[in-house]
Order: sequence, then C-alpha cells, then structure tokens
Amino acid sequence: MNDVVISCENITKIYPMYDDHRDRFKEVFHPFRKVYHKKFHALDDVSFEVKRGETVGIVGKNGAGKSTLLKIITGVLTPTSGSVKLNGVVSSLLELGTGFNPDLTGIENIYLNSSLMGIKKEDIDKKLAQVIAFADIGEHIHQPVRGYSSGMFARLAFSVAISVEPDILIVDEALAVGDAAFVNKCYGKINELKSKGMTLLFVSHSLGAVSELCTKAILIDNGKCLLVSDVETVVNQYNRMIRSSFDKSLQKNENIEETTFDISEKDTSEISLISNVKSKDIFNINNEFMNKHSKTRYGKGGARIVNVEIIEGDDNKNRLFSYNTKIKLRVYIKSDQNLNKLNCGYFIRTDKGLSIVGNNLESSKFELRDLKANRKVIIDFDIPLTIKSGIYSLTVVLGASDSENNEFIVDWVDLADSFEVFHSKDQYSFEYMVHIQNKISMNYID
Repeated sequence: MNDVVISCENITKIYPMYDDHRDRFKEVFHPFRKVYHKKFHALDDVSFEVKRGETVGIVGKNGAGKSTLLKIITGVLTPTSGSVKLNGVVSSLLELGTGFNPDLTGIENIYLNSSLMGIKKEDIDKKLAQVIAFADIGEHIHQPVRGYSSGMFARLAFSVAISVEPDILIVDEALAVGDAAFVNKCYGKINELKSKGMTLLFVSHSLGAVSELCTKAILIDNGKCLLVSDVETVVNQYNRMIRSSFDKSLQKNENIEETTFDISEKDTSEISLISNVKSKDIFNINNEFMNKHSKTRYGKGGARIVNVEIIEGDDNKNRLFSYNTKIKLRVYIKSDQNLNKLNCGYFIRTDKGLSIVGNNLESSKFELRDLKANRKVIIDFDIPLTIKSGIYSLTVVLGASDSENNEFIVDWVDLADSFEVFHSKDQYSFEYMVHIQNKISMNYID
C-alpha cells in the first residue's frame, strides 16, 4: 500500500500583473507580441508529501500562497507548472460558497455538492438525515442558500464534507466563521475521523488550532515552501518571522526618571504588580502605537498610555503562548497634568469581544498614588494565562479621581495588543473560558 496520499512536485502558479487593464488588449494585439505584464509568483516551486493518517497544518502570513496551494491540490486551480497526485477520496472546505448554487435550497445543495465529489445519489439519500442533523440549521435547510449567514454556510459545508468520511479532508479557514459550539463540534468530528486514519490538510491563522490539531506543518512565505517539519519547529520558525517583522518598527527610547511607583510587597493577589523601576530601565514611547490608537482611544486626558508590551522572560515580541504561561503586561504612562489617585487596569477579551478576565491597581488593594505632571511611569501586571485556547486582545485603561473623589477615565485603549493561547497535547483542554485555581478538599463519608 502506498502511504503517500498527497504528493506535490514543483508546484508553480504565475499570474500576469498589468499596470493598466488596457495593457491586456495591447499585449494580445501587438504585432510583435510585446509583453506588458509582470509575472507574479503566487507559488514558486513548492514540493512536499503528506502520508496516510498525518495531520498537516499550513501556516504563513496573508498572501503567502496558502489558499492558492489548497485550490491547486483540490483541482479548483491549475498550476502553471508542476504536478499534484492524490491517493484516496478527497473532501474539501475552501472559500465559503465553493461548490454551492446560491439559488438552490440547502437540501438541493447537499445533493449538488456531494455529486461534485463523485458520490452517487443513492448514497446521498442514505446520509441525508445525518447531514441535516449535523448542520443543525433548522428550517433554513429548505431555503435558498443565498440568504444564509456565513455561519450557516460553514455548518452546511462542513456537514457535507465530512458525511462521506473522506480519506483526505482539506480545510481552509472555513471554521473561522462558525460559532464556538459548532466549531468545537467540528473539531470533535475531525478528531473522530483522524482516529480512523483520515488525513487532514489544514490552513488556519490560529497557531493554537494548528498546534492542537496537527503533528506536522508546512511554512509558506511569498509563494515558497520554507520549511516542512514537526508542528512545534514550524510554529516556532513562523513566530520568529513575525518577531522579525515586528523588529522593523523599533521606536524611540528614553531613559526613565528615578522613582515612580513603589508597589507594596504585601499584595497577595494572584495577579501581582511589580515595582522598583529604576533609571537603567528603558521607557519606550511607541509612535506606531500612538498613531494606531489616536482616533479610537478616549478619556478626559491628563496622561496617556504611550506603549503596551507583552513580555515572557526577556522576550517582548512573542505573541503565542502555551496554557499557564506567566506573562507580564507592561504599561508605559506619560502624564502632562497632575492627577489624583491614578488607577491602571486591563481586561482580556476573546476574538468575539467578550471580556473574560481583568484586574486593576485598586482591585489588587494597591494604595493609589497621585501623579505629578510630566512624569513617566511603568506598571507591570503578572498574568498567568489559565484560559482556553484562542486569540485574545487586551484593553488597557487609566483612571483618576477628582476633588470629590469621583473616579473618571483618563485614557481607554481598546485592542492595545493581542496574543494567542494554545494547549499542548499533554495539557487538558477545557470547555470553559477561564480555569480558576482552587483549593480542593474531599472527604469520604462512611
């Protein structure tokens, strides 16, 4: 038996790029066949193999060529050169709507999409109830799909794709639009099919999902296959690429003044506040951060958050963390007015905008201090990431009190930074959002 189920050899896809649409006609009718276009290599000599039962993730930045590669593998696109060999029944979820007729109902599209995969009508009849039940879109199954939301489209498309129990399942970010409950249901079904020997080729911007689902990964950049290796090696290399691009936006550095906030060592909260910032530390005013949030931040002013960093150890560029990693949220503040009882806090939001956890100085029983004008402050929050795998954003807030002790917002910055959490294969992946550290006791009663 041949263990290789997907073989890509020297795949190249070239698109002509014209500066002006009229250049197309000039090129066609030019008597000496003058070339008016430039060649864009969407894929450039890509080669790799996937063996039976492997779960392979494809990662890379937007525009790297990931989706183009999957379309060539599934036959939606033809390569300029190179070849693809497949061994087994292939089912795919590419762009939403691929293989569906918008004027047909959900049920009619089940038959249409299945027939495109080579499934006989009598076999579809046997599985129809199962497909409808898994999609779980109610009476919408009898309506034309042009009225479906992207989430309903994803439900129906995935249900059809897995109904044939394919030898090879190819997924291109199709689950990114589904609700959390359905996405979990899909991952459960994928794991079930994997246990039966199905091969999975999976494209996702969620490195956490790739790390959890896959054992092997492929790194694509600018149309080239840079690395094929185990998932940890590829994810780490991709992370280094992201950090490298981050380094290109190094910002102005200034030395911080000697004493800022002293934070009580008596604070016993789980999220501690770190103290004793000294002149040797660097105060980073991030102009890119300031410009990015200039129109979306709000507050009465008097001080500004001029930078936010997420730090793990000595690293302030990593944005992918395993569960229970302890990170440091560093907030840089610069004042231009005297402020009474400065408070600073943060909260973490899911990619759907739901706030799940947070803290601030006052909640941590920290004695709020007045802040004079023209001072620079660094505040650190130590945060254990005991949260569900996923992509999260940080909102950071400054507050102060007026003469009557009424608190007001000084500066509020949404999407100050973002990061991703994943659970490694030896870590328990829970269904709830936040894992609370409990002291547990158990007594046996006779």
